[in-house]
Amino acid sequence: MTSVTADTSEPAATAADTSQTPVPPELRKGPPRLIVFVAIVLIVGVTMLVVLLLSGGSTSETGSRADGERLEFTIPAGVFGRVAAGEDVDVIPAELHVDVGDTITIHNEDTVGQIVGPYYVPAGQTVQQTFTENATLEGACTAHKDGRIRIVVGTGGEEATAPAA
Repeated sequence: MTSVTADTSEPAATAADTSQTPVPPELRKGPPRLIVFVAIVLIVGVTMLVVLLLSGGSTSETGSRADGERLEFTIPAGVFGRVAAGEDVDVIPAELHVDVGDTITIHNEDTVGQIVGPYYVPAGQTVQQTFTENATLEGACTAHKDGRIRIVVGTGGEEATAPAA
């Protein structure tokens, strides 16, 4: 008589059954170092580009976008008396053309306060103005023989007249 014995061992894994296929150790370690390095470089580069674009491009030492031209004028000591005596003193042009974004700085080294268009510059003090829009400013100027100054900003815009001295 022939006896039949049942096979109680586990069935062999087939190619379609991957749940029992062991993962090679090199795949369990994560992505290769080169891929991680490239990803970090790309993230840093994109971040720097976004920061540069949001800051408006190049910046000056003050942190603002590229500044306009800076014009400085110094009124030396004694100018008020010289102008009062009829002398033609040339420290500030009678007509000044500037662009929007430009800054003028007026230093008054005289012992008397000076009026320069819409600006009063106390004795020994400095006044600074950065122009933000087109305008034409006219007014008295105690640093000129004719006593007037005209400042044209950009295309001029509406005319604003400072009170006469």
